[in-house]
Amino acid sequence: MSSFRSISYSVQSMKFCALACSGGYKKPIDYMFTGMEKASSKTFLKAFPKVMQDDLEDKFDDDAMDTLKEKLEKQYGDKIKITYKILDKEKIDKDDLEDVQDSLEKKYDDAKKGETKVTAGYKLTVKATIKGKDDKDTDSTTINVYKIGGKWCLASPSSMF
Repeated sequence: MSSFRSISYSVQSMKFCALACSGGYKKPIDYMFTGMEKASSKTFLKAFPKVMQDDLEDKFDDDAMDTLKEKLEKQYGDKIKITYKILDKEKIDKDDLEDVQDSLEKKYDDAKKGETKVTAGYKLTVKATIKGKDDKDTDSTTINVYKIGGKWCLASPSSMF
């Protein structure tokens, strides 16, 4: 009986790991939308690689995030909630990953070794819904996510808007 429990425990552990470890590529989208909902620059900036965050802090500070949230509330009403569903996931080819890495290396030539290394990427078709007390809107867009410096993130703020 103990070997059965051991096998059962191993299978459960593998299932948990598969659930917990999969979908890491969704994290930057979660950070982006949560940052927008809560007007939190700290959360929003987590969607980007560390090497880019200092550059983006001025453009996406708390005031800018407050302004964005106010615009959304004016259009949709209070209690903004942004949800999304990934409709399609397409692997980005190696040449395109290398182009992104080259671009990051040129712009951030003082980055620590590995901070600009791009090891994977997906082109995602995302259906996002913004809902407030007064109105809601759903739209589909394409968002590219990359594994940069070991972390899934967006490589550019323009990939979101």
